[in-house]
Amino acid sequence: MAIIIVSDLHIDTWDNGEKTQGKTKARHFLDFLEAKTPEIEALYIAGDLMDMPPVRNHDVVPKGSVAEQVMSGLVAFASKPDKDLVYLVGNHDIGISGLRINLDFQVPWLGRMAITYPRVYIETPAGGVLVEHGHFYDPSLMLFAGDLILGTYYGDVRGLPASDVSSGVIRALQRRDPVTAERVVEAGAMEPVAKQRPGCRSIGRNMINSVQHWFGSTVDVVSPELWRKAAPTALAEYNDSADADHQANTIIFGHTHTPDSMTWDDMQYFNSGSWSSNGPQSTYLEISADGRISSHEWIESLQIQ
Repeated sequence: MAIIIVSDLHIDTWDNGEKTQGKTKARHFLDFLEAKTPEIEALYIAGDLMDMPPVRNHDVVPKGSVAEQVMSGLVAFASKPDKDLVYLVGNHDIGISGLRINLDFQVPWLGRMAITYPRVYIETPAGGVLVEHGHFYDPSLMLFAGDLILGTYYGDVRGLPASDVSSGVIRALQRRDPVTAERVVEAGAMEPVAKQRPGCRSIGRNMINSVQHWFGSTVDVVSPELWRKAAPTALAEYNDSADADHQANTIIFGHTHTPDSMTWDDMQYFNSGSWSSNGPQSTYLEISADGRISSHEWIESLQIQ
């Protein structure tokens, strides 16, 4: 069975009236989910499902909205006894942390759903895969600066990296170990997630890259190239802090909305792209049963079929 990874759906940007190839974006996504469900064992959403809290003063999932359609489809998927839905919190949906207190209980509509942050490890026959949303390496995004500064300059707080404190509750209450991926019953019975201690250094490094790009060419300061530069360092820093059984040879980001891939030595980097707004953008990554990773486009591929 395969695994699907999507990110940056931004379902609150989808227009329920606008259509591509005769279908709304929500309908395309639900068709995608229905087609892939028999083939996969798990769906990973690598951040930015939608703005939470919402940018407008309304319910997170208004009745009859696109968000309600998509969330109903995801809940139906997570309710299946043989499927897992793993949600990795991104910068646009950090408000989902409000669900933390519920994750210690059996919440029927959540089904086999786990929420994790800041990264998740997937074991495959071809080696470990590390998935992050990717916002830590955005030089223009300072939303998490406080979290990173704590971890960089203040070290440990009561035995935990200080940068873990803000996400400690979510790790303590989630029902799937973020390192071993094993399901757990007792809250807190999990291994800590290996994190990059020098997070601020990563931001500083990318700010320098941005300046170099600005002086050297017209490349946008948040060019996908910056994430290519960050990937080897992020993977190396993770492996330095992870135990021998949880080393990774692949890292996956989202956030940039641009599908991408790169290899170096025996390592790999992929970006899962985006489903944001209307139109044909609908990229996803698929990890096959033997661990091979491939990038695909859903809506545009329908023209070929």
